[in-house]
Amino acid sequence: MRTNWRQLILNALRYYRGFARIDQIYSYIKTELKPELLDKSKFQNRVKNYLKLLVKEGKTTRDGQWIYRIAPGLLSDGNDEKSNKWTII
Repeated sequence: MRTNWRQLILNALRYYRGFARIDQIYSYIKTELKPELLDKSKFQNRVKNYLKLLVKEGKTTRDGQWIYRIAPGLLSDGNDEKSNKWTII
């Protein structure tokens, strides 16, 4: 079975209401996959490949990690030509 990383990352962001740190995305995906399929270094490389799906929102105050959100248009229904608002599912 092939892993759809794009969908897993988007599902993780939906789960966290559109904003998440990399460690939160990792934790979510770890619950979705068998643990032996998820090596942390491979995971980080996969996420780097999909960072174009995400937009850096800013750093968290406690641990200095970046918070990501879904790039505009990825969750939209196509009606966002006039607005630049985020669609949070």
